[in-house]
Amino acid sequence: MFAPTTMEHSFKLQPADLERAITPRTKWLVLNSPSNPSGAAYTRDELKALTDVLMRHPHVWVLTDDMYEHLVYGDFVFTTPVQIEPGLMDRTLTMNGVSKAYAMTGWRIGYAAGPDKAHQGDGYGAGPADVGAARSRNGLRSRR
Repeated sequence: MFAPTTMEHSFKLQPADLERAITPRTKWLVLNSPSNPSGAAYTRDELKALTDVLMRHPHVWVLTDDMYEHLVYGDFVFTTPVQIEPGLMDRTLTMNGVSKAYAMTGWRIGYAAGPDKAHQGDGYGAGPADVGAARSRNGLRSRR
């Protein structure tokens, strides 16, 4: 299900809309901040309101698209949900890259980091447990 955003709220997801959109079948919230193409970027207080909703729904994982974290203006300070609510650490997958922040047009270098419950303590976080298990089945291990 999609949660609506409106121009009235600068195309930012509102906590009440997120709450209404979450069902028992909801698996992920995908959060892009700063957002392309709207430029919407969540303040600490706005993220706190969203993370409060997410903490009431432990079955919902969070995928943060932080690709534009360095492209902010004025006195805005980039913040990601786990900085606001460390309780989301075990169910957050962060995606980022270098092409936008470092003006590497044409380069498609990205990365994702998150909890790797299939390999606790091996020093590598690749995402949800099924990703770690797949990595293991294919003989992939982290480099130390």
